[in-house]
Amino acid sequence: MGLPDPANVRIYGNGGRMLPLMNNETRKDDLLEMPIFMEKGGDGVFNENDYILFYAEGPVTWKYNTDEKMFLHSVHGFSYYSCYFVTSSPGGKKLKLFRY
Repeated sequence: MGLPDPANVRIYGNGGRMLPLMNNETRKDDLLEMPIFMEKGGDGVFNENDYILFYAEGPVTWKYNTDEKMFLHSVHGFSYYSCYFVTSSPGGKKLKLFRY
């Protein structure tokens, strides 16, 4: 994977939303850490059967509008992609997997 310790993987991003049109509107000013689930296979090594899961929003979304009682389709006006950054440092947010 190219990281010193795969157990310490952290992923950061803000999803695919556009920045506000006006500069005086509130917006996120830093990347948010995304909670992840990591399957390491129990052997202590991140290899071919291991994987990382996280929820990522893309540049095309559907949002429910409660006033109009319908879903609204939103497409990013400047990009077809969302970027997420992978790094390694201890103490990252983890997701717990619930088995039914």
